[in-house]
Amino acid sequence: MPEAIYKHIWEDIKAGKVCRGKLKNKTRDGESFFDNANIFPISDNHNEITEYIAILFLTTEEEVKNKEFKKRVLNQYQ
Repeated sequence: MPEAIYKHIWEDIKAGKVCRGKLKNKTRDGESFFDNANIFPISDNHNEITEYIAILFLTTEEEVKNKEFKKRVLNQYQ
């Protein structure tokens, strides 16, 4: 994924926003896979962010194929 995406994610969570979306990652073997990501900033009693929690769910191959299909259909109609 482009570095700019990660920069945008950090800007959002540092601003206290929750970040949700799909992230493309690679295995140790170099294979690509997708995660559904939810990243939450955690604040202390003074409303200062002290840590972050990321919850990732592996996206199935079927979901990726459906997304690619939808993209192709939209491109044909445009």
